[in-house]
Amino acid sequence: MDRVALGSAWDQVWHLVTELLGRPSVQLGYAVSAVVLVGLTLLAVQRARWGGGRSAVAVAGALSLALFPALTLARRGVDLRRTPSCDWDWALAPTNAEQLLNLVLLFPAGLLGAWALRRIWPVLLVALVLSLGAEAVQATLDIGACEAADMARNVAGALAGAFCGLLLGWALLWGRARSFAH
Repeated sequence: MDRVALGSAWDQVWHLVTELLGRPSVQLGYAVSAVVLVGLTLLAVQRARWGGGRSAVAVAGALSLALFPALTLARRGVDLRRTPSCDWDWALAPTNAEQLLNLVLLFPAGLLGAWALRRIWPVLLVALVLSLGAEAVQATLDIGACEAADMARNVAGALAGAFCGLLLGWALLWGRARSFAH
């Protein structure tokens, strides 16, 4: 993608997201997902006895992650009469706004999750399980296009976010530790 096409693609992604977030089914999906994920996160944070800052990052990650099921599963009606199918092409490079959205959708959750957890593997595992589950539901209920490339893009976005989250967390902690040493 050249620079002009990439700028246009981001405009299309923004338009797609604002259009999807305007749908009542997506808003309800986000609300339900957010309540469930934030509740589970608060239970895990309490059990792990994390401090306020780390807990806030974890809750922000849960709120970000709640967009995933809302945008992937709550946008169309269900058709149980069709035969489930999935496209198994593994192309990673995005060629349209929806594919670019799949690439960046789990980036914030990956960033915040790795920052809170201080590990990449749980973030990747969650991204893989969620992506597999979303594609399976889409194929079964015909509420979106089941594509293996979407799963690859979701996981790649979460991985990029997780690396950024680790780097950000390390930089902030390292900077704080360095200032205490002087």
